Amino acid sequence: MERATNGQQRVTMERLVAVAGELFAERGYRATTLDDLADALNVKKASLYYYIDTKNTLLRAIYDQILGRIAEKVVPISELDLPPDERLRRMVSSHIEFVTLERSLLSVVFQEEWELPEDMQETIKQMKHSYENAFTKVVEEGQQKGLLRAGSARFMVLGLLGMTNWMYTWYDADRHDQREIIGEFVQLLEHGWLASDAPARPAWPRADSVESALSESFTLVRELRERADSLESELTFARERLDQGVIGIRTGESP
Repeated sequence: MERATNGQQRVTMERLVAVAGELFAERGYRATTLDDLADALNVKKASLYYYIDTKNTLLRAIYDQILGRIAEKVVPISELDLPPDERLRRMVSSHIEFVTLERSLLSVVFQEEWELPEDMQETIKQMKHSYENAFTKVVEEGQQKGLLRAGSARFMVLGLLGMTNWMYTWYDADRHDQREIIGEFVQLLEHGWLASDAPARPAWPRADSVESALSESFTLVRELRERADSLESELTFARERLDQGVIGIRTGESP
């Protein structure tokens, strides 16, 4: 719905949320005033109250909109009749695409949650968990079918979402190709950073327990100490031979 104002522009709630998101992302939520918003929209401040009671109403609307839209875009992919590894690949690709397209609003979502009232924070937490669970279920299914490696499905999901979400801090549409980023990230998430012929190593931490880790450490220290003792013996032997004149210091001519 649009509402005419005495300014030169018409205001819609969608436009209001979009501009507020840009200002919050650029200046921060607390530093942005309703006067700033009215100026950016080229309307009188009083006209904003037709849609909102306070600035916090806008922040809540941003969270509702952005989390709802990303769920609508990505979660249905988890239910497609496709192998779980392909579903996960498509979910990650769609997630990255959304992050690149909605960078400003997502920067607000990732940084300003503590400005929301407690009841809204709890609602946001539940929405995030629901979104993460869609990924987790697909990962677990892939693990059960032997398509994805064993391990904590939740940690895998938190890792891949953390990695892709952080794009909002550096992505620039004028400098970065969205499709190239999607391809590189999916390859990295699926295959890791080691070359295919690189020697496999267990994940960190590599010890099964604290006792095992300490045992390995003590073994390493003992080996280093033995090596140091050996080097010390070799140096002592070399010094003795020098003292005996068997090894001379060359000064341009042989002695």
